[in-house]
Amino acid sequence: MTTEAPMETLRWLIHRIQKHSGEKGVILFIVAASLVVLIGFLGLAFDLGHLYNNKSQLQNMADACALSGASALNGTSAGIQLAADRARDSLGRLNNKTEFNNLTVSLAESDISFSTALNGSYVDKTTAQGNAANIRYVRVAVPPQQSQIYFAKIIPGIPTVLSVNAEAVAGQLPQTQVCSGLDPFSPAARDLNDCPPPYGTNSTNGNCGFVKGDFYELRLSPGNSGKTCGAGGGSVTGNFGLADPNDCGPSTPCFLDAVLNGSNNNCIGFGPTLPTTPGNRGNNVPSVLGTRYDQDTDTSLYTTYSQFMAQYHGNGRRIFRVPINDGNIPHGHSAPYTVAGFGCFLLADPQDVHPPSSAICMMYIGSCSQNGLPSGVGGTASITKLVLFR
Repeated sequence: MTTEAPMETLRWLIHRIQKHSGEKGVILFIVAASLVVLIGFLGLAFDLGHLYNNKSQLQNMADACALSGASALNGTSAGIQLAADRARDSLGRLNNKTEFNNLTVSLAESDISFSTALNGSYVDKTTAQGNAANIRYVRVAVPPQQSQIYFAKIIPGIPTVLSVNAEAVAGQLPQTQVCSGLDPFSPAARDLNDCPPPYGTNSTNGNCGFVKGDFYELRLSPGNSGKTCGAGGGSVTGNFGLADPNDCGPSTPCFLDAVLNGSNNNCIGFGPTLPTTPGNRGNNVPSVLGTRYDQDTDTSLYTTYSQFMAQYHGNGRRIFRVPINDGNIPHGHSAPYTVAGFGCFLLADPQDVHPPSSAICMMYIGSCSQNGLPSGVGGTASITKLVLFR
């Protein structure tokens, strides 16, 4: 036997060892590189989730602030100031936070703007106060907030922080159909041409001929005698004809509940859509009206519209939201009233409901929101709904 064969075997073993050692090194390198990429993508998923959470929190904040601000719009300079304060959450009533509710976000007045049109030009608070009667929309722009990148930054090109912001617009939208909150009175239009379309043919403000600050009867005294309400005399259909937006019929408890709480789940729109009910209900109606007056957080006496708009700070319980009819009285209350518009009246004085046989007098204030608070709707008298537009 020669020594050649063992030497060949030795060289073969050395070659195999070297070959496998190289493969192991490549595999280790591939595994290590894959782990880096995998960890990078896992980190990216975590960081994107973190970024999305911050963005969602900021958007929720913008939405809440815009709605809060728009709820204060009432057509006055003071309403613009209140809208700015509410939109900034100056009293700290909203949860304006990010970073999983750990970091408070503050807004400045410069982050709040106002407009007369949804897609129009938005102006600052001072400019808006000069045109307060026509301001209808509030925009909240949350300034950019930094969101930390914790894991994905190990990937080349990924920054250590990203900025997120949010924006929202809310306002008061006039309603042509109201499904809740209507009170069971219906004054007749003083000027049908001044009602909103389709009934108004020459309307400039949609007030149906009512004058802000004037007092009108929402229920007449017996035989149209006794207590009256000045220039607004004869503004309702019949001596004791009453609207019935909850379709209560002869049920006094149901009707009185509608006086106290407004209608619910019975939509009333333009046209012959408003049920009626006869009867003065005796002492019951004045008693319930007195309850609503006392439930208001502002029980001051108001004699003028300007005084009311400048000073009222209540919760809206004294404000009545009513459909305005076209003036045609259904015979025998067998047919519905025809709705030509919507408007709001203030129970300005608790004495307006005494004695029970007297007329029920209220001050016309134009428009208000569905929760009963005064609203600025650009001159179109109506009942408005608070809406988040974007």
